[in-house]
Amino acid sequence: MLEQPVLDADLELLLIQGAKQRHLGTGEVLLDAGEEPNCIWWVQRGSLRSLMQLPPRQEWRTVERHGAGTLVGWLGVAHGRAIEHLRAAEPTDLFELPADRFHQLWSSSAALRTWCAAQTPRAELVHLLLQLAHANPSRSRQLDHWSSLIDSCRWSIDIPPDPRPGGQWHWPDGRCWPEQPPTPPLQQRLLWLPDPAEQRLKLELEQLTPAPTQAPRPESTAVLRLNRASGPEAIPLALCEAVASYLQAPLDLDDLRDQINSFLQQQQRLNLMNMGQLLSSLDLSVTLCDIPIAQLQRVPTPAVIEHEGCLALVDGVDSDGELRLLDPELGPLR
Repeated sequence: MLEQPVLDADLELLLIQGAKQRHLGTGEVLLDAGEEPNCIWWVQRGSLRSLMQLPPRQEWRTVERHGAGTLVGWLGVAHGRAIEHLRAAEPTDLFELPADRFHQLWSSSAALRTWCAAQTPRAELVHLLLQLAHANPSRSRQLDHWSSLIDSCRWSIDIPPDPRPGGQWHWPDGRCWPEQPPTPPLQQRLLWLPDPAEQRLKLELEQLTPAPTQAPRPESTAVLRLNRASGPEAIPLALCEAVASYLQAPLDLDDLRDQINSFLQQQQRLNLMNMGQLLSSLDLSVTLCDIPIAQLQRVPTPAVIEHEGCLALVDGVDSDGELRLLDPELGPLR
């Protein structure tokens, strides 16, 4: 997952002068949901996750990760509203700077204003979509697929935005430009989003266009490998990692952990249906079905199976009908 660019050394020194040091343990909350920040933080060591409550089950999902050398909390201070929910992804050391000190530096440091103007936080985009989705079902569909909007949305900072067809410029609270918010923010940050109807029409036209003929892909020489794992969280995570690595699918471990922990809040362990949902979130085509033993040779691999409550990977079936399994706790089995 992309991180914000780190600050330059001079700006770091300026920010940490007189700042208070803090330490967070893994999972500890730095900024609670719905809380407007009264501080900003510079990450010295470790990393933080920015989480948003997303449909369809209103689960907390990681939308961005902030590593060492990055500044967090400034987004809520700049807008004067609660935007982010921040938790430590690992043991993390921070420097904490009060918001009033940040305001002083904002007035005196062009480097700080320039750095903030160069940022395009994912949390800012998702926050805007959440505001718009309350009253617009079409925006709700965009929210469901917010990550696909990253390349098409645009930011305009501190200048009147250029008119762009096919969408609108918005303030983070959902207001459309040129309407102004009741309280001027510290920084004018506008986001352009494509109109849902325009986006849907574009997709339909693309689907009508014949796909170019492609040469057949060479047969894959990848080897399916499953790391040993034990426990209700580690096992499904290892299975997803193995499948994603084999199929060369992009993998967001933070997001997977969020989904797994959400399942585990309601049940003791994940089942095959849950595994299908996890793998689908990796943009993989997934089918859930009962397979008779006599038909196992026809099953495309890798495949996740469940037997007596245990999950494993099918690596393949030998010509003599012997099943090759990868068990996360026991290793390769036949």
